[in-house]
Amino acid sequence: MSDRVCRAALVFLTGVLVVASFVAMSCGDDERSAESTATPRRPTATPAVTPTPLPDIQTLDLANQQAVRDFAQQLNGEVAPEEIIYADLTGDGRDDAVVPISSGGTQGNLGFAVVGYLGGTLKALLTEAPSEGEVRVAVSSGQLVESLPVYAAGDLPGFPSNIRNVYYAWKGDQFVVDREEVIANPNSPPRQ
Repeated sequence: MSDRVCRAALVFLTGVLVVASFVAMSCGDDERSAESTATPRRPTATPAVTPTPLPDIQTLDLANQQAVRDFAQQLNGEVAPEEIIYADLTGDGRDDAVVPISSGGTQGNLGFAVVGYLGGTLKALLTEAPSEGEVRVAVSSGQLVESLPVYAAGDLPGFPSNIRNVYYAWKGDQFVVDREEVIANPNSPPRQ
């Protein structure tokens, strides 16, 4: 090969290398410039999920709540809707319901259930069916009070000499007996 041809080839190859380098740098610059001028992606805001408010317990048909219905059947009794007591017994700012289970006759109330929301679900928080006889329930100073008859020798049926009051308190996630007291029955007839 002649010297001229070799030089021409060398100039050609050098030119190709220069062009290739220029193309490579240009491509790199384009990528870098594209990166530096690109609009940063912002995270899309996820809409906040608003929890569905729980229904007011006073609007519910508690006689048809599964736990109450099962408890009433177990006692062979029925819910007395007009005797339901509504009060916040758990301290969560929502009313709970004290649901007496009636005998439907002369035996009075056979037991009671306390129904309220726990963890967003309506539940029976307490069910009581004492064996002492008719039970009465009340709320006093925000505390559940169960009243039971205490019969002495010679007492007439339905007229016990004393009443045992059981006070319940909400501790953690359950009702516990806070205290008990026995008092003279103010409705007991005088003894003969």
